[in-house]
Amino acid sequence: MITNTELQYKGNLFPGEVSAVQKEGDTLAFKAENGTILRIQVVRDSMIRFRYAVDGNFEQDFSYAIAESYTKGYNALSLKEEKEQYIVTTSSSMCMLLKGHAHWNL
Repeated sequence: MITNTELQYKGNLFPGEVSAVQKEGDTLAFKAENGTILRIQVVRDSMIRFRYAVDGNFEQDFSYAIAESYTKGYNALSLKEEKEQYIVTTSSSMCMLLKGHAHWNL
């Protein structure tokens, strides 16, 4: 029998209601009431990166999909909150995050 000693019960790992939204430069952080965080980073107008942390702490920043020598930059970034969703828009893309009690739909 193999036992994973690092795995422990952490409770509900799904986000709850969004309790705060922060915008810092090219990054939006959606913080849920149970400590989970969804980070949306606009790398370019046509490239949006998503990161998710269940305990509020993100692992070291690394991605196989983004080269170390990539260039950042975008023309526009806006966030609009509506009754049932958040809308993140750049000059060439749009992302809608549906509000809900049990999960975020991307």
